[in-house]
Amino acid sequence: RYVVDPLTMQAYSGQLRGAFTVELSPAPQMALVLRASDLALGDLAPFNAAMFQGARGALHGTIQLHATSKGLASFEGTFAVDAPGGAIGSAFLQGLLPYLPRTDERERLRRVIAQGQLVPFESGSVRVAVVDPQRIQAVLNMAIPEYNLVLSNVTMDIHLESPDLLNQLFEMLGQLH
Repeated sequence: RYVVDPLTMQAYSGQLRGAFTVELSPAPQMALVLRASDLALGDLAPFNAAMFQGARGALHGTIQLHATSKGLASFEGTFAVDAPGGAIGSAFLQGLLPYLPRTDERERLRRVIAQGQLVPFESGSVRVAVVDPQRIQAVLNMAIPEYNLVLSNVTMDIHLESPDLLNQLFEMLGQLH
């Protein structure tokens, strides 16, 4: 058994702290628990420019990952940006637009999304969990006063076409320099 605890690293503008464990017998497996703090949303632009280019706010949260020789066994993450909030790319809200009430604020938000502008928010959090190899579930909470929106426990199921997609994603992330 190999353990790195405490594990501390700089991640863009923020800090990651946690523990990393590898066990080789009786069956190979690894676990990673990380706590992120003060990570600027704009730093995430290389992962999704439409959402994070120019974004503002300090992200904090936790990530728990467990893998075996067969691949990813579990993944959970909870991320938040507390008041005073920040701003995020309107693409973040595009998928929710059809479910919002038909109001003047929704129409204004639709135009902002079409123009790819940033949307200011007061606070936000998301909890993400891999339910099975082809399904991710996310629960979103977000306060967006400018558009009179309070998103509370909005549940999103993301279905993946291939059960190997998550393993491929984690392999790609591991190859980033």
